[in-house]
Amino acid sequence: MKTLTLRIKILLLVIGMLLALIVISTGITLSKLDLIGKEIKEITEEGIPLTKIITEITIHQLEQAIHFERAIRFGMEMKSSDAAARNFQIEKKAFHQLGLKVDDEINEGEKIAQEAINLSISEASKKEFKNIFDHLKIIEQKHAQYESHVFSIFNDIAHGIFREYEEIVGKVEAEEDQLDYELENFLREVEKFTEESILRTEEEENTVSLMMRGITFFALIFGISISLVLVFTSFNKPLFVGIERVESEMKEIIQDDIPLTKIITEIAMGQLGQVIWFERALRLALELKETNEVTGDYTNAKEKFHRLSNQVEDKINKGVQVAEEAINVVITEVSRKEFKDVLRHLKIIEQEHTEYVNEIVAVFEKIAEGQFDAADEIRKIEEKEEALRHKLENLLRKIENFTEASILQTEKEEKDIVSLIKNIS
Repeated sequence: MKTLTLRIKILLLVIGMLLALIVISTGITLSKLDLIGKEIKEITEEGIPLTKIITEITIHQLEQAIHFERAIRFGMEMKSSDAAARNFQIEKKAFHQLGLKVDDEINEGEKIAQEAINLSISEASKKEFKNIFDHLKIIEQKHAQYESHVFSIFNDIAHGIFREYEEIVGKVEAEEDQLDYELENFLREVEKFTEESILRTEEEENTVSLMMRGITFFALIFGISISLVLVFTSFNKPLFVGIERVESEMKEIIQDDIPLTKIITEIAMGQLGQVIWFERALRLALELKETNEVTGDYTNAKEKFHRLSNQVEDKINKGVQVAEEAINVVITEVSRKEFKDVLRHLKIIEQEHTEYVNEIVAVFEKIAEGQFDAADEIRKIEEKEEALRHKLENLLRKIENFTEASILQTEKEEKDIVSLIKNIS
């Protein structure tokens, strides 16, 4: 049997080392990608649905507060207006229907959170989902207490009692404001958790990519053509394409999709907050006709309205900026088209919001002149507010669905990469 030369032995040794490295790296890569796949699944099946359901709870609770404020105002007007009694019943019914929605959404959120606890892939995730579940239980209890107090007031109004419980209205409004505040903070915490999960997944994708590049670099150092063909052409090259695409998509989700979703959510909630303080100011303006004791409260309500108006305007401008930047950097025409559509909607909302605020300022000026009868103007403002609200909610659902679809596409491509590695192996 012919003895192998030293050169051939070294060549075979290097090839063997590279093959061993490929086998080891394949195992590590599959393990990493399996973890990434589980994390993406956790995001799509628990993180995003929880964020969406808590967003819905927050928005519907804010809408409940609007109908409560309007019902109180119409309750005051019932003394002198037959139409006010009908409007009171309409607002009372709207409040009740939204309450049922909130109850259903809280129950759905608890169900998702409980399933997430049972299926969590890490102790950190399990702890976070447990915190979400516990917080939803607290919100459920506080919302039930809030509703019981509101219905008690509605019952008094229906029996013609009003002046006797003004202090109770103030307490319920304080309870309402606290619940709204807690929900908004809770939503931000859940958004942060979901965003951190996506960032962690992106970092792990980068780790896989760097590892695969390391194999190629190792082969290049030795400069062995057969190993280069084996490592670069048969193994690394198709994986680079898939992994780099997933990295780009994750980067787009983190830098564009999620920030826009958060901004539009904040715009929608800010706009609802504006309506609450406008309605509260209108109710206090009615009291101003009888007493100056609420002058400070009325001034405070106006100031809160203006402060929220400025915040909403700033958020709209920020959303426009993010959408414009996204259009220039996205990797697909589908994404570019989506962000152009978001930008178009934001421009429309920006214009309508400005008109809405200007009309309310005109009502405040009328009240300042001692003209408290602005029923026609208020009705038109409420119609404009509802149209603006629907536009914002539709835009929010649109960007939420797009973000979810982007993550699901990333999950699919990650599975394709795993299949490719197994086939090569």
